[in-house]
Amino acid sequence: MYLNPLVITTLLYACFSVAAASYSTGALPLFQQERRQLQQCPLQQASAGDTPECASLQTQDFELCFGVRGNGPRLFAHFPVLARAVEDFGIPSGYLGSSSATITGFLFEGLLENPLVRDCGGGQCCTDMEQRARISYVLKTFQDIAQDSFLNGIFILPETILQRAKDKNILLRLVSPIGTNRQAALDDLIEILIEPFGVLKSTLVNPELIKLLNDTSPNPIRHAIDTLRATAEGFRVGNDPLVLLREYILNFRGVAWALDFVASFWAGLEPTNLDEMQTLFQECGSVENIGLEYSEISMQPTSNGETCGEFYMRMYGDYLSERRAFEALLGEDTGFPSRLDLMVGDQSSLTTLISTAVANGDAATSIREGIAAYKNLTFDIDLDVNWADGILFGYFGPSQALDTISSQLPNLFSDAKSQRFFPMGPTTWREALVTSPAEPTLSNAVPAGPELLSLGGWSDTTPTQVLKGLGCERVVLINRPGGIGDFTIDIAALLGASDQQIEALYSVQLEENSVDVGLQQADATFCTDWDSPPIDFELLAEAGYDAPLLSHDGCVLSLGLNASAQEIAGCTPIDAKVSKGNKLSSSSSAVGSVSACWLYVASIVGVWVSLF
Repeated sequence: MYLNPLVITTLLYACFSVAAASYSTGALPLFQQERRQLQQCPLQQASAGDTPECASLQTQDFELCFGVRGNGPRLFAHFPVLARAVEDFGIPSGYLGSSSATITGFLFEGLLENPLVRDCGGGQCCTDMEQRARISYVLKTFQDIAQDSFLNGIFILPETILQRAKDKNILLRLVSPIGTNRQAALDDLIEILIEPFGVLKSTLVNPELIKLLNDTSPNPIRHAIDTLRATAEGFRVGNDPLVLLREYILNFRGVAWALDFVASFWAGLEPTNLDEMQTLFQECGSVENIGLEYSEISMQPTSNGETCGEFYMRMYGDYLSERRAFEALLGEDTGFPSRLDLMVGDQSSLTTLISTAVANGDAATSIREGIAAYKNLTFDIDLDVNWADGILFGYFGPSQALDTISSQLPNLFSDAKSQRFFPMGPTTWREALVTSPAEPTLSNAVPAGPELLSLGGWSDTTPTQVLKGLGCERVVLINRPGGIGDFTIDIAALLGASDQQIEALYSVQLEENSVDVGLQQADATFCTDWDSPPIDFELLAEAGYDAPLLSHDGCVLSLGLNASAQEIAGCTPIDAKVSKGNKLSSSSSAVGSVSACWLYVASIVGVWVSLF
């Protein structure tokens, strides 16, 4: 046997080069990372190919979990970065998200339930890497699905209605001194809201808003003016308590209904053509496509003469056509199976948790009274909310998982967020999708059981602690650079949180606050710059897939991915150079990188010896 010294020297040089890079303190510019390499971390779950039934992806030891921060209408960036996380780290057994990341979790859990993720056809079960390839491929295709007008209506509906109102000068006419002009403007607005421009879009409009303007308001013109002005202000909260109380345009039950088309398609439920989907996976979701962006994969030819992108969208269109026909005839009862009434995280493939802030006791009573007062034209409202005992951070999920977290979290963490953990118990996806994504400026507070009100999923921005409480050994966090932002801080202030309480939760400058602890405990963080690009599908996909990976995991470092002790506010702990908990210091990262590289080199030498 002869071991080429040049090969071994090159491998060792790469190890020490990565170790040296881990001492760097300068952040790489976003969108300017090296081309990623296919890697084989020791995070792979056991292959599903051990049994003829192609066993479930689920493992109970929670080797790997994903925590995803919500990002409003920019949730398109979640899917490519999830694809990359699956490629780089493996298939998770736990997931925690909130706000728009609830939508992401709904689709992601459905995808992991698809039997063709595990069944590679011809009587063969998929290997771990084949499973990763199929999952990452489908996640990347959301770039095409999001541009389909059928789904895109969800994200542009408030702006669409606002633009139609502007085209008819409705707001100016509503404030006109001539009463007949005001009434005609109100009639035009109601017509825009109830106009049957497609089953999907009319379902997305909040029926309570239409009822208020058309029937129950003592002065519908004042409510109409307030609705249009609030819609024009977007996600601005300020110090206006009406963001928790007014009726907004979106109907989140309709949103859930529309999203189920994608979730059920990804899950392979009827009327999905599974034979075509298997061919699609074999030709477009292959291991060779790991590391490629969707723009590259979508142009690849397939055996039927279509490109991968054409094949996928035709197949999805066929699925939609059949389900649309049933929707038109039967309303929400399609005659086909739906994911909406499945329990969150209660499937075999993924333990999913969804978080939302909740008001209880006197706080919930005050908010309910505020909603009633708003509908009766009282716009100057002071909420009587005690943050300390009236606002909790609630979590939906399987009872066993929530019991484990309730038991373990106090032993692991004492930060302000962990102390507010409140198990909400099991719920259906239908209910989760009308609570956590329904945040202030999009919805008023909504019931979450007989006593509680959901205030939306803005509360948990770095969900690492709860996942560690679940027992997750490795947590990969999908986050963004920068501070927490005015949106979350303003809502907390409206709900009675003091400056000190807000800092303990959300400051990116105060050590050991909840954000800092979450970043310390994350084993890897994708720092996704989804706020910089405009809401453009391709740019957001690029922002997600090419996001810097800030990791102290030796395997990832050893294979040349974006590494190390970069300090980016909101993505790295405040004192990134100090070892805390599971977060290694820069020097420890270097040692870990060298160790991992030595093991990698040793494994190559071992294979070489076995061959010769």
